[in-house]
Amino acid sequence: MKKILALLLAMLMLLAMAGCGNKSDEDTTPKEAAPDLFIYDADGNMHRLSHFQGKPVVLYFWASYVPCQAEMSGLQKAYEKYGDQIHFIILNITDGEKETVESATKFVQDLGHTFPVYFDTAYTVAMMYGLKSLPTTCFIDENGYVVAQATGMIGASQLQEGIDMLLS
Repeated sequence: MKKILALLLAMLMLLAMAGCGNKSDEDTTPKEAAPDLFIYDADGNMHRLSHFQGKPVVLYFWASYVPCQAEMSGLQKAYEKYGDQIHFIILNITDGEKETVESATKFVQDLGHTFPVYFDTAYTVAMMYGLKSLPTTCFIDENGYVVAQATGMIGASQLQEGIDMLLS
């Protein structure tokens, strides 16, 4: 059993090192087009990601659980600073039981946040983006291409780095 475990660990290390090769200064990896999601606002109006093209997008997947709560004030500050240059899509993953449109809307309002909140009520967007955990943040350029994605909590400096990538 120890030999198998050691072999698996060695294979994982080799795979990890294979992905850490030297890269040139120019990234030649083609950008991935962001899936054209269908989302809803609190009034039930449908929106598509393609409707937001022309400006970069910060797409933030969240629920009103503790890790996401910690990032809300940073998102609000970024929205206040960059909301005229970047679309902020703060997308609640709504299960209809623990997380409802009403409870998520109340949560954001109680905190005094003014960024726009949208809802994925059927998990279709979560599946399209291969969502593995909350929170997740995607940075999408003005042409609809994903330039970066962060799974899990990000701090203010990481959020700023993503915004800087969008505006450069």
